[in-house]
Amino acid sequence: MRIAFVNVMPDSNKGACALNWASLDLVLEAFPGGELALIPTAAPDPAPFRHTLPRYSRLTVLPPLFDGKGRGTVALVQQLAIRLWRILRLRRDKPDNDPTLEWIRTCDLVVAVGGLHFATCDGTLRDDARFVVRLLPLLAAGKSDRAVVLVGAQVGPFRSWFGRRLFARILARATAVFPRDWTSAAQVGALHPESRSTPLPDSAFAFTRSRSDGHSRFERGGLDANAPTLALVISSALRPEDRRETHIARFAHVARRLVEANVVRQVVVVLQSDEDREISLELVRALGLDRRSFIDDDLDPDELTSLYGACRSVISSRLHAVLLSLRAGVPAISLAAEVTFKEHAVLDFLGLRSLLIPVAWDPDRAAEACLRIVNEDVRHRSAVDGAVAAASALWAEVPNRLREIVRGFGGEPGYRAGSSRGQPGLFMGPSSRGGRDGSGCEENDDFATEA
Repeated sequence: MRIAFVNVMPDSNKGACALNWASLDLVLEAFPGGELALIPTAAPDPAPFRHTLPRYSRLTVLPPLFDGKGRGTVALVQQLAIRLWRILRLRRDKPDNDPTLEWIRTCDLVVAVGGLHFATCDGTLRDDARFVVRLLPLLAAGKSDRAVVLVGAQVGPFRSWFGRRLFARILARATAVFPRDWTSAAQVGALHPESRSTPLPDSAFAFTRSRSDGHSRFERGGLDANAPTLALVISSALRPEDRRETHIARFAHVARRLVEANVVRQVVVVLQSDEDREISLELVRALGLDRRSFIDDDLDPDELTSLYGACRSVISSRLHAVLLSLRAGVPAISLAAEVTFKEHAVLDFLGLRSLLIPVAWDPDRAAEACLRIVNEDVRHRSAVDGAVAAASALWAEVPNRLREIVRGFGGEPGYRAGSSRGQPGLFMGPSSRGGRDGSGCEENDDFATEA
């Protein structure tokens, strides 16, 4: 049994790392003896999977299908055209000398890991090109007639005809789709009504925790392990109309208000993604904190979840800091800039919309809302415990479904002669529940990477 995990982000983003672990855990439970390969989104950093490789000893890391780093526009377009041509010529019965394409061609299952944004938000040619890059592994899987599962995906918005049509083709070939919210499920249904789609919560609720002690990190850093602590996790991903200084000031105002109300006695700033280092340090300076209060250890998702669990409250503009905190039983508050619809949609799906503070609220109103949530700790923790238990129970069913997918697609695990389609009716159809149209997307340059 060979499995390819595609669009894998590096471990420098701990939220992405948690979602990679979730996908690996699901597949390993379904196929314990499987051969596993990671296909990164782009050229890796010096230590791309420093947490993942020690945890999963049998992983093979393959080269990305596209590396746009440091290239000019003409070179990017040329490389993309060459890659598309290679994929169009790919044949399931003929070996390919590219190791990544060959693994996709010969594997039994292709898994698009959780947290991916399938969208064309800008409606520009460059945006369409980024989208094509993201879909290259899935296009190769379709050309090779492999079983494909999209785990925990955000789908939409699509502001280009090309993006809508291309993703509709991906959905037509996908064996199963697990959109992570009702808005994404509605988009899937609109693009391809016959998709085998099952809305499930964010896949952060699927990775297996070892429950390490979060208080020990406070002690090692010279902090008070017994003090009621507020953890702040700030993101540098903002909407074009948002000012960085305003976002920092909003966090600082809320933190000071909670300290003044004596609901917390210690404030720490936690770095969850390496790209947020500069804005995190600016927040540390704005609050007048010393160096001990900036937690920039290279913690893995399990250690990070335990750290959040040792706090009285967590306030974050990174969605997966909120979700990891919820996994630890802490009613984390989303103070996000709402670059996309994801915060609203994911918390709505969990029934925890009350933990989201809209970006339109002024700092005083936001601070009062955060204070109410912290003061009503018992009620909110009960709601969080119920939501997390329900989400985890839904994901616990997925390994059996993965086994059904492989059997329906081409026989028992290990048998590589797939049919052209999976078994119809294996999953319930797209949700009839609607959702708001999303707006905005966070993208990096060089076509290939996503925040």
